[in-house]
Amino acid sequence: MSTDTAAHPALDDTAFFAAFVDTLIPPSAASESRGKLPGAGSLGLAPGVAAAIRSSAQLAPVVEAGLAAIRSEGFAALELSRRVELVEAQLTAHPDLIRAVTTPLYYAYYQHPTVLIGLGVPPRPPFPEGYEVEATDPELLALLRSRA
Repeated sequence: MSTDTAAHPALDDTAFFAAFVDTLIPPSAASESRGKLPGAGSLGLAPGVAAAIRSSAQLAPVVEAGLAAIRSEGFAALELSRRVELVEAQLTAHPDLIRAVTTPLYYAYYQHPTVLIGLGVPPRPPFPEGYEVEATDPELLALLRSRA
């Protein structure tokens, strides 16, 4: 945990950061195997993801420096393709920006009930109801027991 109390202007700018995460995970159309998935920015994940990044003494400076290079008043209003261009233009100077954001972003995004429904997964924790588990081969279990 970081005890850093420094301001993080880009992470604290919720509209900008929501547009940024929506650039990383944009909305997608429905396909044969899944439903339509929302963009990360439209799910209200930005404040939680920003808080997770701010809490890391390793991630916060990397992300803040990369975001500062692309942050502008009009970023959120730009077309997705233009936002992608702006982000990609900074990857040489800030190569760890995407890696530093994607882990906390993916955790938040792929646990969101709307995303789970779009993926065809029940929007609930796996327990106590659990998931169907394929029956195992009793001979494999016997082999493991014989090692004891």
